Amino acid sequence: MAFFGVTIETIRDVCPIPDADRIELATLAGKEFQFITAKGAFRPGDRCVYFPVDSLLPAPLAERLGVAGKLAGRDRNRVKTVRLRGQISQGIVATLDLVPEGLREAGPEAFTAHFGVAKYEPPEEIVTGAILRPLPDGTSVYDIEGADRFVEMAEALMDLPVLVTEKLEGSNFSVLVEADGSVQVCQRSAVIVPVEGEQHTFHKVAHRSRIVDFARSVAAARPGRRSRARPVPRSHPAFVPRRTNT
Repeated sequence: MAFFGVTIETIRDVCPIPDADRIELATLAGKEFQFITAKGAFRPGDRCVYFPVDSLLPAPLAERLGVAGKLAGRDRNRVKTVRLRGQISQGIVATLDLVPEGLREAGPEAFTAHFGVAKYEPPEEIVTGAILRPLPDGTSVYDIEGADRFVEMAEALMDLPVLVTEKLEGSNFSVLVEADGSVQVCQRSAVIVPVEGEQHTFHKVAHRSRIVDFARSVAAARPGRRSRARPVPRSHPAFVPRRTNT
């Protein structure tokens, strides 16, 4: 699962924005995120609290940050990437005094819990032959970390030779066996719940390729524990290219 959480960061640079008298652009040390701040709010080297994109802010916190009713989503509390005066803004920052002194060395998990911030997840939606519901608590999501958060690692790889290949669009799924023996077919971040009288493509493939049987055999060897067959690789016959009509 890609990292998500409220963090304490250090301001790297603060730059003026052309024709903007009240706002300026700031960046974080060791990361490639940039965001809009009030003019004079931060200087290079200042520590700050960073609320990343897709943060859902509780109403009292949004009020304290001065963004109540100004964010995205039905409740106007979702942090999204926005463009202001031609500049991309990726998240919200606040001064360090927002965090109690005794909590400042605790880490992202404690900060996130303290502020009551949650990660936005797409709502349940209806697709052909199924309903999508959130994954069970504790189930990992197949995801890829953004290079913006790992600048030093990306720079270390720049001098290495690479092989340029073509990426074919496609889809993957996984099969989850709960401790009670129930089987669920999942896409990247949701359980695919069948609709009566219909069958979703991933359910068809999961049974046709016997991945469900394999997952059950793994679960049988680990009684009382949740088991999950990982996403289907492109080389596997069960892989479903996005452009097929299967």
